[in-house]
Amino acid sequence: MAIRTELKILTTAEQQDLYSPPIFSEDEQRFFFAPNEAEWLSIRRSKDRRTQCMQILLLGYFRSKPIILQPRFHSIKHDLRFIASNIIPGKSFRAFSRQQR
Repeated sequence: MAIRTELKILTTAEQQDLYSPPIFSEDEQRFFFAPNEAEWLSIRRSKDRRTQCMQILLLGYFRSKPIILQPRFHSIKHDLRFIASNIIPGKSFRAFSRQQR
């Protein structure tokens, strides 16, 4: 019978800090959520504003932390509201659900 041991390098708090979405000031939001021309071309291929907002959000997060994040809506809603108000103005932004298409 083999004994499985796990090497734990990061504490739980360090793991959470690494994989959670960054918390930006308004100036940081303006910087990280500003797509360049090539990015805009890609983003505008989607006609759905909600998808465009999510693309900008994930692009900005990846610029800040080049790792794959798995954020929940409550942890990103502040940034989504910023994008939906300042980058792609329109209606308010609600949480995604599996039924919405």
